[in-house]
Amino acid sequence: MFHSSFARILYTVLLVSSVNQLFGQSNFQSGYAVNIEGDTLRGKIDYRNWEKNPKKITFQHGDASGPNEFAPADLISFAVMDEIYVSALVETEVSSSNTNQLDNTARLETIQEQVFLQTLIKGEKSLYLNVNSFSKENFYIKDGDRFLLLTYKKYNAEKLEGGYTRSYVAENKMYQGQLSVYLQDCPSMKKATQSVLYKKESLKRLFESYYDCIGEPLEFSKRDEKTFVKWGVVGGVSATWLQFKSEFHPNLTNPDYGTSINPTFGGSMDIIFATNLNKWAMVNELVYASYQHSGESVNQKNNNLTEYSSTTFAYHQIKMNNMIRYSSLIGNAEWFTNLGLATGLAISHTNEENLRTVFFETEKFETREAVEGGRIFEVGFLLGTGIRIKKISTEIRYENGNGMSNFPSLASTTHKFILQLGYRF
Repeated sequence: MFHSSFARILYTVLLVSSVNQLFGQSNFQSGYAVNIEGDTLRGKIDYRNWEKNPKKITFQHGDASGPNEFAPADLISFAVMDEIYVSALVETEVSSSNTNQLDNTARLETIQEQVFLQTLIKGEKSLYLNVNSFSKENFYIKDGDRFLLLTYKKYNAEKLEGGYTRSYVAENKMYQGQLSVYLQDCPSMKKATQSVLYKKESLKRLFESYYDCIGEPLEFSKRDEKTFVKWGVVGGVSATWLQFKSEFHPNLTNPDYGTSINPTFGGSMDIIFATNLNKWAMVNELVYASYQHSGESVNQKNNNLTEYSSTTFAYHQIKMNNMIRYSSLIGNAEWFTNLGLATGLAISHTNEENLRTVFFETEKFETREAVEGGRIFEVGFLLGTGIRIKKISTEIRYENGNGMSNFPSLASTTHKFILQLGYRF
């Protein structure tokens, strides 16, 4: 069928466009790097808002013809956006923190490596973070020229209780004593370090309280990244094709149901995550959608029996679209890709077949369900790509739904393309 071929072609275009966006983007931002000779190089750094500390960075010097890659051994430090990294040779703790894989000793398992440490607090007393290759967070303080690992580990332990040996998860919290000594300039820190958690937010608050206590300003404090919500409205037009596949229902599979063009509109709530420059978001939409199709079929059963079928489908739905969105900036525009699921509830529907049966000279008329026991919940796959400029967006989206049939012997499919406009408040 022409419609299904067109749907496959447009779907392929959307898929290729989305993959190119996801994997083909760089993000050069103004920054600087200090090389091992102590020279400051100003230019642009391919900034990735790294979840793990970077093993290397791509640096574009202002007067250079192409980008250079720098590893920790090549630099003293670099800075981009709201992040400062310093090169350091450190002990990295690598034992598992998964409760099901803990070992039975409080002793840390470490390796030595040169890394880019992220600066969380910079001042007379500083705090650093390394999220290593094992996704484990290690925190450091600086003593002279050395970066000291704050010691913390979860491990399995046993104790005798009521005549029985009980296993439990214990914690090596040596970091609290290290911090008590490190921040001893402020007497109140001794009590505060006894309750501080081995987490970024808790440790940052401790250091900020320390600087409040000694009355000195911080040189730098890494700004916390926060998830936020954006509300909006969406509206557009949909083009829907209906298709049946079965060996036993020619009255449904033979007709060409054509294209149903209908409006769609509703509201949206985007939950935008703090990581990766707010590039990832959970998009939720509550929208009204509909489609109407009709078709006719003539089924010659034998020389004496002929069926003339006229089928009508009309579905009016409230739909919940839940998608993951990835965005990237191109100049002042935001290009995005959506991928997710659509769940539709039919608030009214028509599922009807008018059947005229001619046997010899006798005619019989019957009106019945076209799809017996048709479902009112439809689930579909969504893929879309679009562009946003300031508060206004436009998107083209493909949706593949499972239609109204509940029977394995009768496959029903809806193919839908949606041209949608959006406005964010």
